[in-house]
Amino acid sequence: MKPFNFSVFCMLMCSIALVSCNSGDDDENIGGDVRSYTSCPDSHHPHLIDLGLPSGTKWACCNVGASKPEDYGGYFAWGETVEKDYYDWNTYLYGQDDLHIDDIGKDIAGTQYDAATANWGNPWVMHNDEQLLELLYSNAGLGWITENGVIGCRITGTNGTSIFLPAAGYHEGNLKAAGGYGCFWSSTLYELSKNCAWHFYCGSWATPYSVQPERSTITSYLCHIINGREKGLSVRSVVKN
Repeated sequence: MKPFNFSVFCMLMCSIALVSCNSGDDDENIGGDVRSYTSCPDSHHPHLIDLGLPSGTKWACCNVGASKPEDYGGYFAWGETVEKDYYDWNTYLYGQDDLHIDDIGKDIAGTQYDAATANWGNPWVMHNDEQLLELLYSNAGLGWITENGVIGCRITGTNGTSIFLPAAGYHEGNLKAAGGYGCFWSSTLYELSKNCAWHFYCGSWATPYSVQPERSTITSYLCHIINGREKGLSVRSVVKN
């Protein structure tokens, strides 16, 4: 009988452990589970919710920086990935004022300027303008509700699933309109002015505002508009399967 080789045994066990650890790397990242669901399966958010959208885009159940769907989460200036105490041109990293703006790209999804990717990792990204328009046009229902004591908008997909968007307000200087409405950045720069980017607004009422009215979309509780890049808005992430 051959003597027991302890060194070989240790190497074999280490190999098995490495295979076991690496087997889940494609399914999870620092932001949570990247498989899609029809509802959150547990309290370990974020989760990807399948709203039955034609493009196959799945939307996160909560805002970047939130620990559950009704939490407000973080606020980010467009292109910035870290929160701060005050939001204006003096604190904005990529511009001095309306006329002096750094070019960081026409679509920052998945880049170093993407708050979703920076905070949650790949494949989470900020939604772009087309994905936003798809959500506005392809949803099956909207409702302005209170969920667990938090006011917000529930968007229902064509397959009956839904996501909740808290009325987290926004930062223009300090926090404003919390509990009144929510503003969510897209990754898409406004074509006619580098100092603005597209976002969507959700509130109990919606007023369309855009210097491109043909691209400004208003539905009950949702509005697709532009905003100044220096302001602090919420970010709701997506994953395109």
